[in-house]
Amino acid sequence: MKKMFLTAISICLAMGLVLAQDKSETKPLTISGYAEIYYGYDFNKPTNNTRPSFLYSFNRTNEVNLNLGFVKAAYAKNNIRANFALAAGSYMNANLTAEPGVFKNVFEANAGIQLSKKSNLWLDAGIFASHIGFESAIGKDCWNLTRSILAENSPYYESGIKVGYTSANEKWYLSAMLLNGWQRIHRVDGNTTPAFGTQITYKPSTKITLNSSSFIGNDKPDSVKQMRYFHNFYGIFQLSNAVAATFGFDAGMEQQQKGSSKMNTWYSPVAIVKFSTSPKTSLAIRAEYYSDKNGVIIASGTPNGFKTWGFSGNFDVSISNHAMWRIELRSLNSKDAIFAKGNNISNNNTLLATSLAIGIAKDKKGKLKIYIGMSAGVGKSYRMLQEAHNLQRNGVNVKVGYIETHGRKETEELVEGLSIIPRRQVFYKGKLLDELDVQSILLLQPKTVLIDELAHSNIPGSKNEKRWQDVLDVLEAGIDVISAINIQHIESINEEVKKITGIEVKERVPDKILQLANEVVNIDLTADELIARLKEGKIYDKSKIEKALTNFFQPEKILQLRELALKEVAGQVERKVDHEVVRDKSLRPEKILACISTNHLVAQKIIRKTARLASYYNSQWFVLYVQQPKESVDNIALAAQRHLINNFKTATESGAIILQVKHHNTAKAIIEQCIEKEITTVCIGKPHLNLLQIILRTSVFNKLLKNLGTNDIDLIILS
Repeated sequence: MKKMFLTAISICLAMGLVLAQDKSETKPLTISGYAEIYYGYDFNKPTNNTRPSFLYSFNRTNEVNLNLGFVKAAYAKNNIRANFALAAGSYMNANLTAEPGVFKNVFEANAGIQLSKKSNLWLDAGIFASHIGFESAIGKDCWNLTRSILAENSPYYESGIKVGYTSANEKWYLSAMLLNGWQRIHRVDGNTTPAFGTQITYKPSTKITLNSSSFIGNDKPDSVKQMRYFHNFYGIFQLSNAVAATFGFDAGMEQQQKGSSKMNTWYSPVAIVKFSTSPKTSLAIRAEYYSDKNGVIIASGTPNGFKTWGFSGNFDVSISNHAMWRIELRSLNSKDAIFAKGNNISNNNTLLATSLAIGIAKDKKGKLKIYIGMSAGVGKSYRMLQEAHNLQRNGVNVKVGYIETHGRKETEELVEGLSIIPRRQVFYKGKLLDELDVQSILLLQPKTVLIDELAHSNIPGSKNEKRWQDVLDVLEAGIDVISAINIQHIESINEEVKKITGIEVKERVPDKILQLANEVVNIDLTADELIARLKEGKIYDKSKIEKALTNFFQPEKILQLRELALKEVAGQVERKVDHEVVRDKSLRPEKILACISTNHLVAQKIIRKTARLASYYNSQWFVLYVQQPKESVDNIALAAQRHLINNFKTATESGAIILQVKHHNTAKAIIEQCIEKEITTVCIGKPHLNLLQIILRTSVFNKLLKNLGTNDIDLIILS
């Protein structure tokens, strides 16, 4: 066992060393792992501590055991892909017992090449997961802890060659396979008969998946060849936000003997209903039946053959994105006595099982796209909705989490036909208000969700203070987000906007959110076009038009805001290009230090302007506050403390690292931090001093300037 895992790790590391030379941004090699520990109590108390012979997963009872644990390396780039995984556990022991040598521990080993640059057509060869059924060997991916009888007695894995095609809209998947047999890596000795498989998957909508899979082949030596014909059908239906159902049916037949036209048959229906009780908990109920009168797949040796009903109830708790705990009660009832019960046999069997499954892999975060505009009415929400319709036409599961139409008819019309997640309604100060329902989004797990009004402040008592924080939670769950913002809501240019418009915007978004965005799109209109839209009543109600024309919507103001928006998007593009270009490692990375004091207004300006500078250079930055003895907790005013804390919060939200040091000499403290943090640029506020202060402090300033120059650190004085 130890040798096998060391081999697995060595192979994965070797692949990493070979492929790490690829410096592309996509990092084609990924290493992952999985382990599922379980304990099952069989009320029949079989003497060999083993579940009935037709169950191959979680088949040890009254002991703690490993069902499946594996280490996997996956490579995918351009038109090639490969997967390799070694595994251990009771699942491997039961399912691969017939395979020779090291193959008993091969969970997956395959490679593929894309046959067409224009279409998603692939040729794969090797050992891969079976094309039959909706349940896999990886427990965390299934609705129940244990597998259905149907799944346990059809292939979990197969080996051979597979050609697979996925349509451009991802609604259709078609594949054909040449296989080594029915769940075989190595053929049965004396078997030269080719086996074939097909799979058709159709997704008419994001709420329905229909699948048809087949197998034709012989799983015995040619001398006693008995052709097997098998078909599996299942449908998965999202009935509501919280309820989903799966219905499956297997049917097969096999020749009674070589050359015979008579067939032995078997069949099995199964139904599972899943209730998502919260984003982290769910309940699944399963009913199943398996009939194999002639013992083709399950030989019971009883008068009626194998005829068994089963019922189970399962409860899941997602501890984190990586871990799941679950518990299940399962009852099986057979027409004949087939279950071991101590030293006797019984018609029924009951199991209580629990498991902890942990997957180790790099989280795949959702992608963020932001539409930015110079003002209200340029068409950000409209463009978001247009994109949503386009995604939906192409089969993408897209939902509207929150959209603000502002009563605009053309925007409201675009909402029609899209799947809308109802808003969360909250009573606040005697009013019923609507908020984004983050929990429902996480529960439904759409591929993409629209979330408008990025700068919105949530109702007090919400999990997050701001909507942009809600968006971060959604992205962490792997869901793509499309959002929108006006230029005046960006934190670092708030002062510039105030100078242009004369209005201080209270709801703001830190610059780091734009830096996190995978794509920023500017919705641009000329001043004349925007004013024309306003006069036509396409932005505000007619009663507000005249006031808007004399205040915000003036040509000179619009032109300045438009310039800011264009600069911001251009800066984002420039930073993205700069990030993706391989830098010369000999160059010292930019690190910026903003120095603030308890002067609230000056500190605000320094933080905002330094945030812009750090954003432009895509650099790490710090905010330093040097606490002198006269500003100790006992001496400083409460108002100054509160302003200082708020400035720290603003800086942190904008991506800064806060540094607080106690020192009697401010200049010396700045120099020490610069050397320790390898700072390249220091930003300070413009001193507001009288003549006496200038005379007293000139030597201190000169000392600071001299030390910064000696260490090749630039000094920027912000006005």
